[in-house]
Amino acid sequence: MTGQRRWPLCSLVANEGILRWALTSAPSNLQSSPSKLLFVGIVFCGAFMFRNRAAVRVPGVVHVISTLERGGMEMRTLELFRALRGSIRPVVFQTSGDRGSLSQLFEEAGCEVVTLRFRSHAFAKALVKELSRADVTTLHLHVAQGRMYAGILLIAAALVGTPTRVAHFRSEGRAHERSSLKASAAELIGRLSIELFATDIIGVSPSSLSGGWKRLWEGDPRCRVIPSGIDVPLLERETAFSRTVLPVPDGVPVVLHVGRDVAAKNRMRAIEILGDARSSGHEFSLVFVGRDDPVSHAELLSSASSCGVSEHVFFLGQRSDLWALFKSCDAMLNTSFREGLPGAILEATAVGVPVVASSIPSNEYVSSFFESVRTVSLAEGNGVWIEELQRAYKRRRSITLAHALKQFSESPFSLSDASRAFLRLWSGGRAG
Repeated sequence: MTGQRRWPLCSLVANEGILRWALTSAPSNLQSSPSKLLFVGIVFCGAFMFRNRAAVRVPGVVHVISTLERGGMEMRTLELFRALRGSIRPVVFQTSGDRGSLSQLFEEAGCEVVTLRFRSHAFAKALVKELSRADVTTLHLHVAQGRMYAGILLIAAALVGTPTRVAHFRSEGRAHERSSLKASAAELIGRLSIELFATDIIGVSPSSLSGGWKRLWEGDPRCRVIPSGIDVPLLERETAFSRTVLPVPDGVPVVLHVGRDVAAKNRMRAIEILGDARSSGHEFSLVFVGRDDPVSHAELLSSASSCGVSEHVFFLGQRSDLWALFKSCDAMLNTSFREGLPGAILEATAVGVPVVASSIPSNEYVSSFFESVRTVSLAEGNGVWIEELQRAYKRRRSITLAHALKQFSESPFSLSDASRAFLRLWSGGRAG
């Protein structure tokens, strides 16, 4: 069973005396017949909406995602759908109103993609219709910050009787603090709705629950950690990324920094580390992979110029050949202020790329499983980071692909483990 809370109304549905209860339990101030009939009607509507659904062979699972663009959460969800194809019937509501670049890949994985703006009558109508289908077992929400929308959707799912209602936390903190009274009230309502109506509260790491949800989450039976599973392809068949694409001299280490250009990824610190490294005689080239932001990209170019490293910084943008890039680099650098579960670090580790990462809780969590991941405090000077990168280059030469794949397959981050956990959850059982 899931960690679902038992509501008094749910128990009453199965009671033959429901009519007697409704008539006798109406508040005493409802003296008029119309008022009492209205109360009885509400009870019976609730009884219908909280009905038990028969077990289904292939559970319908409804996800609500802002946009299907390439990112950690989107890629992990896509890989999960591919692994469970035929075992679930996934539906994704894309609420930005725009068809993201990954939409076709989701459809090819057997997922129905519905693109409607969140604040529209069409979205509300379509979502309620889908949740009301007899085979739908789960509403699965990916919660970052701004929990108000999640709360609204969880209430809707509860009203139509969706048995499993998942709030999935993927970040260990909020992107920014909201101080307005209106925003604070919305946040409070959203949090209360998750508290009352979520049957399962999942985190990709312990810190995603303690930072994204609440500090003392361990005492809540609905809360548990399910690390996102990484789909490791047959890398021997991958074509290695050719360094000839980059004007990097032979023997100069290539360091990858993976993640779209947002403040949390802290790209600026990586450029500062490169600047200090080259000024102290330690050469390497820095390659950024991930969608660029026009405004911050200009600032990064200016910083690279000021540090005298413009010719040694490369921006590849959004890529689909990340595995090949990893196979051809010497180390990965992660300077994030905040993560949830750092998927790029896991991907690098799976193919034997050593990682130097900021010592935030989620990175520390991953490093506890892999010796190839070393963490450094963001408060440390750039010299400490440079020394760790030097050690990483040496480790790279001693790590074989076969050993890395074997070690990763034995970790809790494999796709097979995640697939089993989520299939249990979506089928009405405990995820872990």
